[in-house]
Amino acid sequence: MADLTYNKTTHTLTGFGKTWTVRCGGEKYAALENKIYSVPPKSLMIGTDHISGAIHHEKYNQACYKDETGLGWFLWLGEGGLGIHPNTTITGTQGCIGIVSCCTRDLFDLLRERSDQSLSVQVE
Repeated sequence: MADLTYNKTTHTLTGFGKTWTVRCGGEKYAALENKIYSVPPKSLMIGTDHISGAIHHEKYNQACYKDETGLGWFLWLGEGGLGIHPNTTITGTQGCIGIVSCCTRDLFDLLRERSDQSLSVQVE
């Protein structure tokens, strides 16, 4: 069983006993493949703060990676430039899974607690 599941039909990401509303893709971008993505350890990056359990990278300090509280982060899915990140300011993503919740701190913290582990994300 995967750690996180992205359901294309319901536009939800579920895992760790919680569910988040998401958007994915856009007019120019293909939908994620239906499969399990393997997320290697140390794949969580943050752009807005220096926090243990996440690698700081200035790229993720841009508005397209931030939630409404200003927290900018990105979880790499282990392939290409695909990932999971907040996405409240623009419509669509460039193929990533965008969390549309105004505050994504709960998901970020759950991922940060597991940053030394491999994770799996099922897309269905």
